[in-house]
Amino acid sequence: MSRSNISLALDLGKVRIAIPVMLSGLTGYLAGAESIHAAGWWVMLGVLLLSMGASALNQIQERKFDARMPRTMRRPLPSGQLKLAQAWMVTLVLILAGSLVLLYGAGMTSMLLGLMTILWYNGIYTYLKRITAFAVVPGSVVGALPPLIGWAATGLPLWTESSISLAFFFFIGQIPHFWLIILMIGPQYEQAGYPSLSTIFSQRQISNLTLIWAVSSGITALILPLFGVIRLPYLQWLLLLPVAWIIYVFMRTVKTGLSEATARRGFLYINLFFLFVMMLVIADALIR
Repeated sequence: MSRSNISLALDLGKVRIAIPVMLSGLTGYLAGAESIHAAGWWVMLGVLLLSMGASALNQIQERKFDARMPRTMRRPLPSGQLKLAQAWMVTLVLILAGSLVLLYGAGMTSMLLGLMTILWYNGIYTYLKRITAFAVVPGSVVGALPPLIGWAATGLPLWTESSISLAFFFFIGQIPHFWLIILMIGPQYEQAGYPSLSTIFSQRQISNLTLIWAVSSGITALILPLFGVIRLPYLQWLLLLPVAWIIYVFMRTVKTGLSEATARRGFLYINLFFLFVMMLVIADALIR
């Protein structure tokens, strides 16, 4: 495969989005294992490949919608840089490789959770968002599954207080993540034929709801120490900083009013917040 084809395959798989998803899988693994072993590396690789496979499949599913939006019309399929058959080949290779990596290195439960993530994202959320602007809520389940993939690889029981609290944190935080994307490109969504929040709520209502979800993400992070995900006292206190920060910046953002520009900044803020919390969980596991 030539360099240009590799670049197109990476674009099809949205590798820049897949990397944070991979980190959430590692976070779930270290929260249970408390140190990184071979299974942790397999989790990272498997989650990365499956995330790219799900994104590639999503681009196949939405290629006609993508062609109608300036933000997405230059993607490999609507731009004609990749043929549909080529996209299918890349997608199937990524999903098969990711599944086999998880099965071999992390176990059957991790692999099944990985396939469940694809089923939920591509089989439910992708179609649901064509029907309702509230698809972001059930769609956010996909954010909770990668940490559980990592947790399952440790061999610990899947449903524990620690694993559930970690998955719940990622689930709640995924809602403002998706919500802000829709706010950033609302007019383009309407142009492509997707339901838009702006046709349901006023600008003030949208701003208030965004603030509620952002504050909920911050508060949900505080349950992680309560259920043993972050145990070191000084890291527990350090967690208060990103929580206070994310609540403050969104209160300020909503006060000035939400626009495409402020939604874009909010999207950056919520991602930085999640990165900081993940780093705290990882640091807690490795230091202990």
